[in-house]
Amino acid sequence: MGLGVRCTTPLALLLLVMDLRTAGLVAATCVVAVQQKPLVVRQPASNVTITCNFTAHHCSGQPQVTWYSIHGDRSRKLCVEECPDEEDAGRFQLQAPVGKGKANLRIRQVTGEDSGVYVCTVAYKHPSALTARQAGNGTTLKVTDDRGIDLWLKSILIAVLSIYALCITINLLQTLKPSRKVDLQNRTSSSLVEESGSLALQAIAHELHSKFRTGSCSSLSPPQQHTAGPVDESIYQNV
Repeated sequence: MGLGVRCTTPLALLLLVMDLRTAGLVAATCVVAVQQKPLVVRQPASNVTITCNFTAHHCSGQPQVTWYSIHGDRSRKLCVEECPDEEDAGRFQLQAPVGKGKANLRIRQVTGEDSGVYVCTVAYKHPSALTARQAGNGTTLKVTDDRGIDLWLKSILIAVLSIYALCITINLLQTLKPSRKVDLQNRTSSSLVEESGSLALQAIAHELHSKFRTGSCSSLSPPQQHTAGPVDESIYQNV
């Protein structure tokens, strides 16, 4: 019985060590997590950097970073190295250093056709762990032309200034109208005064003429018959 105990104890210790090693291997499984910004907005003909941050636990070696672009229902793998056969060779660059938690993508001279979703993937060489290969949620790149917006704002500004100038002109015209009325009234009053003065002078001259004619007639001769007709009183205007 003592021999059986002696033989069982080493076997149990061996099984315990194997379990600990297995548990250690499970605990040391490579796990990768990738994070991306949801949205990036740029203007045409400018450079843009789409960030990709990742963390790796219990992973060894250098990661393999791959970028994909999705435009509508089409997707393609971006060449971030030397690609002489690519039409847009050199426009996509993977910023170094990769392996320190960053795998940023730089795009040169973006155009409207570059608008889309860009996905960053990071993978470590591991025989079976699926967690060693992960992809980000993607970053949406919007290339907008603000020149149209600037033109629209300028048009609105010009319209507002035109309306403002029109309001000022109307106010000036309304301000000048009373002064013109006052001038016209003054001129009318002056004309009436002059006309009244002329009529008064004519009345005085007529009265003097009548008195002068009456006095001369009584001293010189009796009244004579005169033919009816208008009397020229212009000679008495200066009396």
